[in-house]
Amino acid sequence: MSAISMHQNSASPSRESVDEEISTLRSRLEYLELLVAKQDGRAGVRGNPNSGSIDAAPSSLLIKAEFNHLARECIDAEVTADFYCDILGFRRIPRPDFEDEENGKPVSGAWLHGHGLNLHLIQTNNVPFRITLLGERVKHFYANWPSVDHFAFVCKDFEEKEEMLRARKVQCKRFGGEDSKAGITQLMLLDPDGNVVELSDCAPPVGEVHCSREGKCKEKKDNENLRRDELIYI
Repeated sequence: MSAISMHQNSASPSRESVDEEISTLRSRLEYLELLVAKQDGRAGVRGNPNSGSIDAAPSSLLIKAEFNHLARECIDAEVTADFYCDILGFRRIPRPDFEDEENGKPVSGAWLHGHGLNLHLIQTNNVPFRITLLGERVKHFYANWPSVDHFAFVCKDFEEKEEMLRARKVQCKRFGGEDSKAGITQLMLLDPDGNVVELSDCAPPVGEVHCSREGKCKEKKDNENLRRDELIYI
């Protein structure tokens, strides 16, 4: 049965259902506009991507809420939790007693919070595989960083942070500098599971491509309640 015949055989739609359908069609149109923008090399940007101004990206058809957390599968969740708490200043928060839905066994791990980010660590049930994967990831990242998967934090006292990391024998490498394209000094490091974390001394404001050295690393009064468009400092 075609969509037309279905409508012909049904009762008149309510105002609410019509409004909902119009909203859905608008979202689909925005999504198509985003695809076209991507093909033109201007995804997420209306108008000239180099103009310094940026409009809101089209709303997603799937995501109707804010970003909530980042989850990582760990070789040893306790070791990884200690790393993020001791090195990067996260803190532990309460976590439910999860169970495997297939066998009912407990799923261990840890929930952390810091710098506006919720980090959920999950204990792997296949340690040998994750150890093999760790070796492959480290080789790949060493050969290709900084252009690899990572998440990043902007930090104050950058030089002091770098000295602290090296004193604790945390694997890291420095990139960029004030004379680089974006004007950012980056420090790429590995967590115990081979995930790359970036520390940088500044970040360009949203819609811009270069750091302002004058405005870098201004400390926020309430670090746990930052707006989404503000920088995160550690």
